[in-house]
Amino acid sequence: MIQTVIKTYVLLICASFAFVHGHQIEISGKSYEPISVAINDFYSETETRLAKSIVELVKTDLDNSGLLKTVPGDSFISTDIGIKAVPFFEAWRKINATILVNGEIERARNNSINIKFKVWDIVLGKSVITKVLEFKYDNWRRAAHKIANQVYHTLTGEEGPFDSKIVYISEYPSNNKIIKRLAIMDQDGANHKYLSDGTYITISPKISSNNEKIIYTDFRNGISKLFLRHLYTGEDTLVSTIPGNIFSPRFSHDGKKILFSVAHRGSTHIFVSHIDKKETRRLTHGAAINTSPSYSPNDKRIIFNSDRSGSPQLYVMSDDGSNVQCITSNRSGGIYAEPSWSPRGDYVACTKIVKGEGFLVNVINLKSGAEKTITRARMTNGHCWSQNGHFLIVAKESVIGSVLTKRMYKVDLYGCSSVYIPTPHGASDPNWVNVED
Repeated sequence: MIQTVIKTYVLLICASFAFVHGHQIEISGKSYEPISVAINDFYSETETRLAKSIVELVKTDLDNSGLLKTVPGDSFISTDIGIKAVPFFEAWRKINATILVNGEIERARNNSINIKFKVWDIVLGKSVITKVLEFKYDNWRRAAHKIANQVYHTLTGEEGPFDSKIVYISEYPSNNKIIKRLAIMDQDGANHKYLSDGTYITISPKISSNNEKIIYTDFRNGISKLFLRHLYTGEDTLVSTIPGNIFSPRFSHDGKKILFSVAHRGSTHIFVSHIDKKETRRLTHGAAINTSPSYSPNDKRIIFNSDRSGSPQLYVMSDDGSNVQCITSNRSGGIYAEPSWSPRGDYVACTKIVKGEGFLVNVINLKSGAEKTITRARMTNGHCWSQNGHFLIVAKESVIGSVLTKRMYKVDLYGCSSVYIPTPHGASDPNWVNVED
């Protein structure tokens, strides 16, 4: 029942974009009222402070989704809490709650915590799911993200984006130069950690789907080269010794291949490297600039941008470099860059630069060809998809007061939310991946 309601909303939202083939529509404002979710206080005999922290983080996750909103606790009529409490459904209906989450927390052995929670369908008047999680005490934030994921999945049928990591480039001035360091953190900015010391400029990090490796470009000896960082060991491996400057790397979804671009002797071409076989092959040819490759979800096709037609446009080719087709021809104004294929396979996100309008982050419906603007800025510094294909993280440059800032924002495809992601310094080149159990 609940999933049907949410999916109907999503379909209505998508229809409200009113895409017209070859034209671009910018979304502004909310097009529907998010579904109301009541997160009750979690019961605990000994861990009341922890219980409150977990509930507050679950609420924050859901409120930042755009699709859902939590009911303020001071409006609750019923006060029964705990996993055994049976809701007085009429009381929850009076405050327009669609679902209710009850839970309880207890300390277990070895500094662990057990969390039990139950999701109730207020519309139908019955429980729909009961879960038990066990976590180390100091990993409580991940427990909260997993609860939020479960609530999101219960309502939408889609994987939640909250238990996930962002790899990005941290930027800050030091001794009259800009330091660029590789960093990783939770999707909400918590648990921040630097992975490089800033000795060399580092850009364009991408993390593998199994969270074990990061591919990135490093400017050692003044030349950009591609390195593979093994997260568990900290070991760096040089990926390719091809002459030229290497940039725009990206993993295949199966983690076995890496796409990247090489600028050498006046042209730029796309290459693929097979990690285990240590084989590298060129995919594009001619005198054009070909860059920013991104695999389709099944790794059978590649989208990239090229100026082979005279201006930078987006092209799709087979994974062996054949069957090249332009997907942005005959569109009004601007040039295209930085394409990335949605994990769902239905959209491509890209940067479009339009004179007088700045940098636009657009999504293109691959079936209809319709295009819409998700967000805009004076300049963008990369974007990436969530694993469920409903959100993008966008790195933007903007002037706040008189200060130039570089910040990351999580935006959804429906124009319902834009959430600032806090970082210690400026931020660029985000890449987003779910955490593996």
